[in-house]
Amino acid sequence: MKKRLIIILLLPVLLTGCWNYSELNEIAIATGISIDWEDDKYKLTALISNAQKTEGSSKEGEAQITVFEGTGKTMTEALKNIELKLPKELYLKHISIIIIGEELAKKGVGNILDYLIRDPNSPNKFNILISRDTKAGDILKIISPLETFPSQNVSLMLVTSAKFIGSAVEISYNDFIQTYLNQGINPILPSITIKGNEKKGEDQKNIKQSEPDTYLNLSNLAILKNDKLLGFVSERESIGINIINSKIKQTKIHAKCKGEEEDSYIVANLNSLKTSSEITKDLKIKINVKATGYITEANCKIDLTDEKNIIDVQKSMESELKKTIKEALEVVQEYKSDVFGFGSKYYKRYPKEWKKLKDNWDEETFPNLEYEIKTDINLKTKGTSNKTIEEVYKKNES
Repeated sequence: MKKRLIIILLLPVLLTGCWNYSELNEIAIATGISIDWEDDKYKLTALISNAQKTEGSSKEGEAQITVFEGTGKTMTEALKNIELKLPKELYLKHISIIIIGEELAKKGVGNILDYLIRDPNSPNKFNILISRDTKAGDILKIISPLETFPSQNVSLMLVTSAKFIGSAVEISYNDFIQTYLNQGINPILPSITIKGNEKKGEDQKNIKQSEPDTYLNLSNLAILKNDKLLGFVSERESIGINIINSKIKQTKIHAKCKGEEEDSYIVANLNSLKTSSEITKDLKIKINVKATGYITEANCKIDLTDEKNIIDVQKSMESELKKTIKEALEVVQEYKSDVFGFGSKYYKRYPKEWKKLKDNWDEETFPNLEYEIKTDINLKTKGTSNKTIEEVYKKNES
């Protein structure tokens, strides 16, 4: 499969041109597609932009998107059955997301990748996600109060999460293919689920409430081996994986306040995260993470003007960051899937030794790799206040 995809990827496909009004009037533009596996068949759901309704001719409360479904023994047949329901030509080049159902992902996504590469009408720039605990087709039907199209809503959620949280990142089709084809590395994908009642989420009433009954929620990273889904990790483990893979520049770290109640924490926003990693010839992993940041919350008794306290906080944050990375490494080793690409690094640096290890890398070598983690955090500022409110209050009382 991988060799076939490599050959196909080398074929240049250049599609250029421009549209006029009549051409736009003859096509149905899909902005998102989902693919499920039901009753031993592919079930495709296409989210179609309703051009006429978005131009202002729609009635109040009428949906500006339409969803069409088609099933088939092959992707081609399922797509054809969607096209039979449309009065216009289905246009796929503007798809921004493809959501793959959890059951299909467990079965394997190799056939989907093969189809998307071969079909000249397939989109070439989009993000891939896996639906979790729900059908992928239902994701595209949930209406958001903030965005017209569910596909656009999901794309923006990915951008926001990658920028401010770090548990989910954008994985483009090209990124996924590149990882899938390389030796010594396995893919990861973000996942998405539905919170609330699915049927209520499809109703326009859902977006007319101050608090929607149903909404989409980015879940944690999905771990794959080759093209098959193995399972999902936790939010903290997802952040750790993304830090190791240098996929995020910013995240937040919580550390318990020393000598105080269990629910007392100090929080720092870490930015400018920089991760370097290497693997030695004797199979030792070295990970070095540096970050700057600032304190965003301190619900404990601490004088932030005292340099010693700042150093103590930095050490606590470094320890928590190290735990996050360690947990990510351990859970992925349990899955026996090298999503970090340590095998790829070993292959490039020690090609002769790699030949002896590659066949059993994921199953035997990777799960037993030893690692050394170093973290270095520099808290440059304490936020806008040097003291906590509690400190100032008690000082004024005395």
